[in-house]
Amino acid sequence: MHMDQKKILVPTDFTEVAENAIAHAGNMANAIGGSVLLLHIIENEDERATAEGKLQEEIDIVKKINPNIEVDTLVRTGNIFDDIVGVAKENHAHLIFMGTHGMKGMQFITGSNALKVVTGSNVPFIIVQDREFNQGGYDDILVPITLDKKTKQKLVNVASMARYFNSRVHIIAADESDEFLRNQVRRNLKYAENYFEEIGLEHTTFLSKK
Repeated sequence: MHMDQKKILVPTDFTEVAENAIAHAGNMANAIGGSVLLLHIIENEDERATAEGKLQEEIDIVKKINPNIEVDTLVRTGNIFDDIVGVAKENHAHLIFMGTHGMKGMQFITGSNALKVVTGSNVPFIIVQDREFNQGGYDDILVPITLDKKTKQKLVNVASMARYFNSRVHIIAADESDEFLRNQVRRNLKYAENYFEEIGLEHTTFLSKK
């Protein structure tokens, strides 16, 4: 894949599923010459030292894949569903890997919290289930469509990845209650559908009420 160095964000809660997502991110970083940022959200500052120690241990998951992959860590106080998008934006992340904790396939997007995360993100999510990285890549890529004006560049990045891995693309958006904003989201959604249709990428669309 012809990409400049990309930063891959991985939220982790130190579970086995999260560690599996880290391994996926490490393999992706190795494939595209990217770096990895491990994020853990704490509820209060008393947890910071413990969290930082565990994050240091999880760096080894990536380094075992390739010791030359750059890995950074971040501990943030707050809520994962509120802060992940902000962290991605602040750190200029290009991809987000996230474990599903046993939810299968597109079931991930039916939960209101999960939907809030992916539709509030300006970068694609790769949803990791409880299985090891497939060297063939990914069958499905989830693309959140928002009011953001950078939709076109997001779609170009997704298309590049989807072609590389021969993936299906799933377009997701949350309907707005305000009519003006709702129309804008739906225009962006239609633009995305037309874009993938024109370049011949297999895709589906999911529009959900907030």
